[in-house]
Order: sequence, then structure tokens, then C-alpha cells
Amino acid sequence: MSVMKSLILVVLLALGPGLLSVTVMHLLKARAAASWPSTEARVESMDVIEIPAGTQEEAGTATYVPAITYSYAVDGERYESSRISLRDDKYRFGNSDAAFDWVTKAVSRTPFVAHFDPDRPSSSVLIAEASLVQWTAPSVGVFFTLIAIAFIGVNLFVRVPRAEPPPIPVH
Repeated sequence: MSVMKSLILVVLLALGPGLLSVTVMHLLKARAAASWPSTEARVESMDVIEIPAGTQEEAGTATYVPAITYSYAVDGERYESSRISLRDDKYRFGNSDAAFDWVTKAVSRTPFVAHFDPDRPSSSVLIAEASLVQWTAPSVGVFFTLIAIAFIGVNLFVRVPRAEPPPIPVH
């Protein structure tokens, strides 16, 4: 196998299973969070944060991120958090009005509840869900892995006959 083919194979085998395993772990956490108990929470503060274009997080245009700080109690102990979901990057908006609308709707839910990890009550989220968007990375991981397996199979089992060089004419 040529050096270039080997390099492509190494990259595919690193990206595929890597993306797949990291995302599956995240999905398992999200699925567990969906079954976390909830408790009534109190909004301490709410705002929208602008992430300017050209920063490390945003390359092209500014985005707006909701910021909600809330408190809740579990077994008489008070906790405070600002975590919206296990995947906060899902809640980014292209304009501040949309972000403010989302924040306003989120904090006006009745009852306003936080979902907390029963094993670690200090860990909580406002929205406990595993969305279909979260399947994008594992799908890409599976795709890269299948391409790598096909690549290996083709190189191991399919022999491409080498063309014989044309005979050199004798004069």
C-alpha cells in the first residue's frame, strides 16, 4: 500500500471511531439527563450574550447566546447553575431579538423547573433532551469508519492487474 493510501486510511480510522465514540458517550449522557428528576427553580438572572464575528468561537457573523442563571433546591440544599442543556451550542441565534424571545419564553414556563443529576445534584439543566441533531457526528463517524473498512477491503481483496508495458521495438 502506498504512503498516501496509508495516510488516508489512518486519518479515516482515527476520525471515524473517534467521532463515533465521543458522540455516543454524549448521547448516553443526554439520554440519562432526560430521565433526571426535576425540581422547581427560580430565575436569578437572564440576558443575551453577543459573541462577535471573528472570535475563536464564531468565524463569520456575530451570534447571540441566551444566558439564564437559576437556583434550585434538592433535599434542602440550594444550588445555582447557568447550564441550559447538555448541548448549549444548540441555543445560538443569528440575531438578538430571536435570542431574547427564546429567553423570555424559557423563563416564563410554568412551572419553571431544573432537571438535576440524582447522583450529583449540583449538575443540572433546564432542558433535558437528546435531539436528532446530536446524531450528526456519529453518522459522520460511522460513514468514515465504513469508508475505511471498504478501503481496507479493496486493498486486501481486489487485485488490479498491472498493465504490461508495451514491448520495445527492435530495429
